[in-house]
Amino acid sequence: MRRGRPSNKRPVVEPYRRKCNTCGKVLVVKHRRTILPRVGSEFKIPTYNKNATHKKRTELSGAVVEHYCSIECAGDSFINHYTPEDF
Repeated sequence: MRRGRPSNKRPVVEPYRRKCNTCGKVLVVKHRRTILPRVGSEFKIPTYNKNATHKKRTELSGAVVEHYCSIECAGDSFINHYTPEDF
C-alpha cells in the first residue's frame, strides 16, 4: 500500500486572481515572488523543530509578495540565463 503523494506529482494549487504588480490588471496569478527579510546574524538563526507549528512565508514580518500575470510582466528574474557550459 503506497502512502503519501507520488514523487512525480506536484500539489494542485487553485488559481486565484490578484492585481499584477507591473501592469496593474486583475488577472489570474501565473508567477509569484516572495521576498523574505534577511536574518541579522548567523548566530540568530532559530533552530528548526519539525514538530513545531510554523508560520507561512507570507505571514512573516517584513515579507513582500509580488504577483505577476506573465513572464513579460515579471521581467528578467524568471528567465533562465544558464548555458550548457555553466554545468
